[in-house]
Amino acid sequence: MTINTRFLVLFAAVALLVLYPSGHVSASHGEGDISATCEALPPASSPGFEAKLETFVAGYCYRAAGWMHDANIRSSGGVHPFVKIWYSPEIWRWITLEQRKGNPPDGAMLVKEQFVEPSDSLDSWTIMVKDAKGSHDGWYWADLSPSSPSPSNTSVDSDDTARRNGSSPQCPQASYPSIGFGEYCLNCHASAAGSTATYANASHVTGAEPGPPSSAIPPNDNIHHRLARKLFQQDTFGPKACMIPESFDHVVPRPDVPSHFVTSDQCTGCHNATGTLSPTTADLPRMLWPNALADPMVNVSPNGEWRFSMMGLSGRDPIFFSQLNSENTLHPILEGHPSDAKPFVQDLCLSCHGVMGERQYKADTGNFFTRAELLKPYSPYGALARDGVSCAACHHIAADGLGEPSTFTAKFNLGPVNEIYGPYKDNVSTYSMKSAIGMEPKATDQNQIESAKLCGSCHTIVLPVFRADGRQAMQNGKPAQFYEQTTYLEWLNSDFLNQSCQSCHMPHDYKGNPLSYKIANIEDNTFPAISTRAPDKDITLVQRDDYHRHALLGINIFALEMFKQFRSELGLYLQDPMLRSPDTTVPGIDTAIATSLESASEKTALVEVQSLGRAEDKIVADVKITNMAGHSFPSGVGFRRAFVDFQVLDETGKVLWESGGTNDDGVITDGRGFPLTTEFFTSFQQRYQKHHWVDNPIRREDDVQIYEELVANPEGFLTTSFIALDHKVKDNRLQPRGWKSTGPFADETGPVGTCVSSREGGACDPHYSDGSGTNVIRYEIPLNRKTAKAASVRATLYYQSIPPYYLFERATDARGTDTNRLVRFTREIKLDGTPVKNWKLPIASAQQQLGAIVTEVANANRAKLGR
Repeated sequence: MTINTRFLVLFAAVALLVLYPSGHVSASHGEGDISATCEALPPASSPGFEAKLETFVAGYCYRAAGWMHDANIRSSGGVHPFVKIWYSPEIWRWITLEQRKGNPPDGAMLVKEQFVEPSDSLDSWTIMVKDAKGSHDGWYWADLSPSSPSPSNTSVDSDDTARRNGSSPQCPQASYPSIGFGEYCLNCHASAAGSTATYANASHVTGAEPGPPSSAIPPNDNIHHRLARKLFQQDTFGPKACMIPESFDHVVPRPDVPSHFVTSDQCTGCHNATGTLSPTTADLPRMLWPNALADPMVNVSPNGEWRFSMMGLSGRDPIFFSQLNSENTLHPILEGHPSDAKPFVQDLCLSCHGVMGERQYKADTGNFFTRAELLKPYSPYGALARDGVSCAACHHIAADGLGEPSTFTAKFNLGPVNEIYGPYKDNVSTYSMKSAIGMEPKATDQNQIESAKLCGSCHTIVLPVFRADGRQAMQNGKPAQFYEQTTYLEWLNSDFLNQSCQSCHMPHDYKGNPLSYKIANIEDNTFPAISTRAPDKDITLVQRDDYHRHALLGINIFALEMFKQFRSELGLYLQDPMLRSPDTTVPGIDTAIATSLESASEKTALVEVQSLGRAEDKIVADVKITNMAGHSFPSGVGFRRAFVDFQVLDETGKVLWESGGTNDDGVITDGRGFPLTTEFFTSFQQRYQKHHWVDNPIRREDDVQIYEELVANPEGFLTTSFIALDHKVKDNRLQPRGWKSTGPFADETGPVGTCVSSREGGACDPHYSDGSGTNVIRYEIPLNRKTAKAASVRATLYYQSIPPYYLFERATDARGTDTNRLVRFTREIKLDGTPVKNWKLPIASAQQQLGAIVTEVANANRAKLGR
């Protein structure tokens, strides 16, 4: 500023401070007597502040108080719409007399009036109120627009009404709050000079700097317009069947209570394809494929993909919560918990699915963390748990102990509160993250964030074993334990040790196209220049050619379809609120489903018809299944299964004979279309499908090759109760290539039930000991009137992450809101037109004519095997 301008600024500052030293509102500077509504605001961290702020803004009390303000409605250079800013006496004193030294004082306030066009009426406000107690950055943010009729709570059905009507309850849609501490505004404001999170200066008050050239932002392209919350908007929760809306998953870093864990919305503003600067250019926002001008475009940002993975959704997983409901029903009292075992069981299960909430709650209180906490909208622990396996969980994990049994079952160690671990060692810009949340991104020598050991902490689950009477089962004089999940151990005993979990589940490409991005959307050197921003050297981001997608997906498309079709009941936003152009961006859930489908068809397994011929009285076919995954298939929770549908076809494609056919509900049937007896287990029905290979061929339509793990409880009955898993009766899941009986954790990952005995002696499937990761099934189909016109055979491998028997057990083991929800979902979900039509996901298929293999199928399979 020139000397004259500086003099004018200081003169105006002194004059204002003389007139209004306390910052209180004066009724004499408004239209009429407004003293009844314009009261001084309390600290922003005080109870009920939001309503008082909205009253203050709705009454234009800042105008009535005669605050200093910009000389004109002006352009913001594409960051906000047209604006006019009003400065409270506290912030004005800090800007002028204190020359922006240190931090603004508590109570300092900025009100930014926003206009779509300078000649239009006011469209919305963005507001900043300083209160250092509220969060690390110390600002209370608000994005508000004039009021409209409040949503009604009276039209929401109760859970009981919905159940009587046979339909899901009407749940309110989650709406982005855009008001409070730790808001998305920090994606830009964290780059302000001095870590003050504000760019405020006096230049536009004096008219010394008129501002950048005018550039109107269309409302549908203006994030501040789209996210503005209506004044006096009421929050609705709906009936108990409705999960707490995602908008309540909001936990910020606070200076007085250091904590490892914050919710993902503290990361979203920067690590999503957040659109703040307008007009859009091809490279802004970043992390959109193929670019920000495409239609459609795909959001491949960390938050844009993680949010729609089963890790991001684990705190709202309806399948998990129904399972938890069953555990509480089946085990109401356990040894060591004689009055009520629910808190123990819930804490155990939520230590993975609600890891941040469980960890923080136990650290703060020393008590068990329960399901009830997730039902409290304003509980910080519930918010952390609902946020799932979130950013702050994985990126705070220390290298200490990873890969060792002491860190299995989510018992990983944490690094310091102020450190966040990433993969990049060089040219890491730390300024904005430290300003926003007080955490420094850094790499470590162990680089644990790219190690399979990090994943192994939660994907190796060891659980206690309890009998039906509540006593803990014993083994060799010690309390029994069971490896409920061994994905990491399966990988450890394989030929894939040179490929970490992240190399598949966090790929560097999109559909084969390499990705290269700056990994955040912040205010950096690409924004219009401003004197109150941090130096460019501190905020300039580096292009990363080794960009990691946070896809983090398996092939659980069944659950993803539930999250797609029942978003309101599960409390999720209908659209990602952070996107600049949500209408032209592929919904994140669709990207997740498409990525899972790609993995299922290209990276999971191969099917080959190795041989096919006629004998005098039968057709003989050998079908080879090859596991391509770096762990067993299926892997993870034990109830997942895959099965082979083998069909004999005539020349028209009509099915003459079939092993592994299903009905519309995914239930495997016999040749007459009736469900197999082995499809459901009860105390009276414990038969299951045996393992088949060349020496134990399939000859009947009611014999089926099913790859699965079946476990009995201590009483000897098949069970899906996680804390009653005692011993395997069958585990013929396809092993990873390179598995060895002498390898690490072979006892925990080895086959069970892959041998048969006869009068001539015993025989075992050799491919479950040779490390090939394969299984060859022999089919011997009788030649008779039914099969006489056989012309070809077709073999298809299908996958079910929630088989019919598992859903049946959930529906019959327990009653409650979580079980009712899953039952409704399975009844109402629309699967026609989805990849899991008829409740089964096709993985691979092969067909062969009697005498000649179909050329294109054979070539495709050979290409996948690299032959």
